Amino acid sequence: MKIGLFGGTFDPIHTAHIELANIVLEEFSLDKIIFIPSGKSYFKNNVTNKWARYEMVKLAIASFPKFDISDIETKRFGNSYACNTVKTLKKIYPENTFFWIMGSDSFLELPTWKNYNYLLKNLNFIVYMRPGDSLVNLEITSKKYKDEFHTSISLIENAKYYISSSEIREHIHDKDFSFKTLPQGVENYIKKNNIY
Repeated sequence: MKIGLFGGTFDPIHTAHIELANIVLEEFSLDKIIFIPSGKSYFKNNVTNKWARYEMVKLAIASFPKFDISDIETKRFGNSYACNTVKTLKKIYPENTFFWIMGSDSFLELPTWKNYNYLLKNLNFIVYMRPGDSLVNLEITSKKYKDEFHTSISLIENAKYYISSSEIREHIHDKDFSFKTLPQGVENYIKKNNIY
């Protein structure tokens, strides 16, 4: 099977995450995509409770049969490291091919990730453009990694990612849900539990 791994804080998960996953699923003929909400992020502070974020992702993907969710990082104590997550998943799914789905901003910062060379040796990458990132820089970085690690890196430009989770949190803090960038189940969960 070809499995996409979509990690992130998802604070909160929004419609652009879902739209992007659907584009990737179809464009790369993946069998499924596993969403992996981070536990304790070593890149971000003041992140919403990890189990609340897990529940929001679960609600957001409930109606998509080819989307799944993993609590592998949610259950983990201490920092969430992608290298540890991938090692565990490769043991669970030894016969499968993995595609790590990530934004261009994170891809360009990959050397700051723990054991990033392990990821480049053991994963295929699907990288979507984030606003403000340079396609030229992405292509140069991709070529460097392909030459050094012989990894597969695909850049997708047709999935522009303009919705910001931080902006959504600001709107929610102001009790403004008019922007309609949240799946309905997620919006209901946030209102019911007074998240943000």
